[in-house]
Amino acid sequence: LLRQPVLTRYALVHARLHTSSWQADSNRASLTRVHRQAYARLYPVLLVKQDGSTIHIRYREPRRML
Repeated sequence: LLRQPVLTRYALVHARLHTSSWQADSNRASLTRVHRQAYARLYPVLLVKQDGSTIHIRYREPRRML
């Protein structure tokens, strides 16, 4: 009789620990690309033209090359 409430409390605490790993948090966002409609700043990007020439420009999304 006394063990049942202790077991129930343990199960609730244990369940909370495991459900937090599936929620989107700052650690998960750091591993994937952040999907935003508008970026707060412009990023330096290398633009490659059709003739092969390159230009350094500022672009709204962080990319290496366009």
